[in-house]
Amino acid sequence: MSVGGEGAKPLNAGNATARQNNLHRALTNVGGVDGDVVGRDKYVVLHGGQQRLRLWHLAPRLVEPVRHAYEEPPDWMDIRKRFAERHTVILRGGEGHGKAAAAIRLLLGIRAETIYALDDTVDMAGLADHIAAEGLRPPESPGSRRQDGLLRPHVGFLLNQPAHFSRLNGRNVQNIEAALIRADARLVLTVGTDAQISDADLRDYVIDLPAPLSYAEVTRRHLSWRLGDHKAGEILALPEVSDYVTEQLARDASCKLAADLALVLSDEFRAGSIDVARVRERVARRGAEELEIWFDGLDGIPARCHAIALAVLNGLPAEDVSCGARSLQRRLDTTTRLLVAPSGNPAHVIRDPFAAPRRSRLEQLRAHAFPGEVRGAYGTVPTEKVEYRDVDTARWVILHAWSGYHIQHHLLDWLEELVDDQADHVRISAGTALGLLATASFDHLCASVLSPWAWSEEDSPARRDAVAYALRVAAEDPALRDSVRAMVRDWYVAEGHPLAEATAARALGVSLGWLDPDRAVEALGRLGVIDDRRVAEAIGASFADLIVDKDDKAAEAKAGTVLRQLLAMLADAQSRAAGQLVFLIVASSLMTDISATSTWPALLFFADRTPGLRGALIQCWRQVVNQELFHAEAEQVLTGWAAQAEEDEELRTALLRMFQAMARGHRRSALILRRYAARWKSREALCPLPRTAAALEAVIAQEIPGGS
Repeated sequence: MSVGGEGAKPLNAGNATARQNNLHRALTNVGGVDGDVVGRDKYVVLHGGQQRLRLWHLAPRLVEPVRHAYEEPPDWMDIRKRFAERHTVILRGGEGHGKAAAAIRLLLGIRAETIYALDDTVDMAGLADHIAAEGLRPPESPGSRRQDGLLRPHVGFLLNQPAHFSRLNGRNVQNIEAALIRADARLVLTVGTDAQISDADLRDYVIDLPAPLSYAEVTRRHLSWRLGDHKAGEILALPEVSDYVTEQLARDASCKLAADLALVLSDEFRAGSIDVARVRERVARRGAEELEIWFDGLDGIPARCHAIALAVLNGLPAEDVSCGARSLQRRLDTTTRLLVAPSGNPAHVIRDPFAAPRRSRLEQLRAHAFPGEVRGAYGTVPTEKVEYRDVDTARWVILHAWSGYHIQHHLLDWLEELVDDQADHVRISAGTALGLLATASFDHLCASVLSPWAWSEEDSPARRDAVAYALRVAAEDPALRDSVRAMVRDWYVAEGHPLAEATAARALGVSLGWLDPDRAVEALGRLGVIDDRRVAEAIGASFADLIVDKDDKAAEAKAGTVLRQLLAMLADAQSRAAGQLVFLIVASSLMTDISATSTWPALLFFADRTPGLRGALIQCWRQVVNQELFHAEAEQVLTGWAAQAEEDEELRTALLRMFQAMARGHRRSALILRRYAARWKSREALCPLPRTAAALEAVIAQEIPGGS
């Protein structure tokens, strides 16, 4: 298959810009706890021999820090007053505001003699019946029951981040309130600020919890409780400790983290000295342990599959995440469940698709939905996206699913399916997830996925791209960087294996190009001597990826480097054909937003404001439009530029300056451009461009007066 051996193929505008935006999001997702976690020593109380209400006694390690070291947030007296007016309260607060600690403090304030945590999957509609049931008994403990077996007075219940909060309505709460009054008990439900209050009657039960005035003060109070005011002051005055605490709380501020810092610092102090590196490692380990408790506590395979899918596709449209979760679940949940009916006959369990509403599942996963945009086949459109509240959760879930269970082959098969998806943003996320797994199991991923895809005779640009995205993540690790370079080098010199060389081209642009863009551009240019369209397309995509940069000046400089390399390719007979196709791919793939309503071809934007680039762009266009090899593709790309300019006067002016420079002193180019203009305004044109066509004809008339 030679570079020019096929007819015209569509060249999609804007792909490189969208690719890089998606790659940046995906890399953030795999790069690199909430303060409302309670103990997990569960007890089960049976009611009527059928239904179960899971609750557990809050351990002293959770209650005592709140009793002695709680840092009251603003308006705390008003919050306590409102709490005293009801037996049921919905405490709503932001991530890391310490909602569970505040709930415990409120219950301690009314002298609750016993505090129980309810399982977060409790049936909200039936909770009142459980509380009111005469047979309801707490776990056996000294003095935990009255003589009649009922709950002691002033019992407190904590329901932290209920999974099915969206099912709660005003009638449920009123029934719960009545049952609590009869049982002389209190209930505090904690929810995030994004929890939907679906019933207006619930609003009277909501208390909003503000953030503490200072997370650093939370650390100080906890350290003072553990060591005393004097020792706490000495420790926090140490420059290395002060800098570390400030850094941690600035990066991921939460009441839980602030309290954890105090605990670890006090332990280190009692051990004899404070080693900040060791403190940092211990704090990170505590966070991982709590995430493991959360993940293992998720309700069954569907919830865990959703958690993994959300981790891989974090920040993408909710529909993509749901589809990914269902696909993974089909691989993992292959059993046929039977239910024995009262008659003794087996009956198949019917899975209720409405059993886990999206809102409830997101609450359970510590995630949230938010409005966003996604670039599809027909431009950028609004959508609803979902993501973990804490971006570090995504990385942890991916690695935990890989190393914590015997499901590696299922995960790889599933990620392969995502890589083959039609949507760029899904493919890129799957590729970077493979890269994260490669950082943990490099040899295994290379042998089972990355190398087979690179050497495969199956022409799959999506898999070549996925290899490049995976190695981009691996190359971030200095310990793996030389191995990544060695892999790419093997593919680069694989004479007679053009698909491996095409994979090398994508890896040079995506995986290694960020380390040394100039060297990557040069290496890609040398691949232009390979007479294979798939290699040329890979070079073009990588050139475009290398140019994209959030800094306009940096992007402009890299565009200059690429254009100079393209001129060298066009001047060489061996690489001329590849150079033409590569140029057209770069020209069509790069767009830049000038304003909210104006998007320009990036090469034209850079060339219009930088004389040094203008000449290179003109030369490239002249060579491409004057050759017969890609004349259809050249007309396609310039027609796309003209369509963008039709309603944008400033862009049209810049485009006409380029056309005039192309035509000046070059009669053949002028005649070809005039032919384009005639087609743009002809009756056969389904989408005529009269303004641009008329202006171009006027320009050509100046350059070749007297007609043809």
